[in-house]
Amino acid sequence: MLPAPVRVWRYRLQPMTVGHYALLCRLGHPAVESDQVLQAGDLATAIWVLKNDRQESYKLLGSPAQQKFVVKVGKYISKKSGLHVSVLNDFYRYWAWQHVSYDIWQKEDEGSEKEKSMSWLQTIRWMLMSEWGYSATEVMDMPYKLAVNDALGAMVAHGKLEFVSDKQVARREFLQSKMKESSNA
Repeated sequence: MLPAPVRVWRYRLQPMTVGHYALLCRLGHPAVESDQVLQAGDLATAIWVLKNDRQESYKLLGSPAQQKFVVKVGKYISKKSGLHVSVLNDFYRYWAWQHVSYDIWQKEDEGSEKEKSMSWLQTIRWMLMSEWGYSATEVMDMPYKLAVNDALGAMVAHGKLEFVSDKQVARREFLQSKMKESSNA
């Protein structure tokens, strides 16, 4: 984990907690929801969320101060030549250290009509509270990367999740494609 605090452009960002991540999810932020390059406004929103502690960000969400910050910083970043790329690189460096991503549900659900029983974030919260005994506040204040690793550890320990090698995945996909071919023939 990066030592705190980390600077992205002019702003000191806090270590990303589960609460910060939940707020970014609630906002449908592209850093969480897609693989698109962040535009200046998206970058300003992420900086605003992560420069405050999670409680302050929740409290000020939608306030005139938050909106003014996002508009002002977003415009400034987009107007200065080369600044957007520089800030984006700093932010992605921060994001890579603070964030961990597993495509567990995405790969499982591709092409499937079966709905997930829980979102990724709910699963993390549930595992940490039920299996490790954390309170809701402790989970929300926990560094996101640590929370994901602890939740996955609990799932593996209790037989709710099994990791497979790339070779096993390739074999499974090969067998599934052969089954589809034989059913279509």
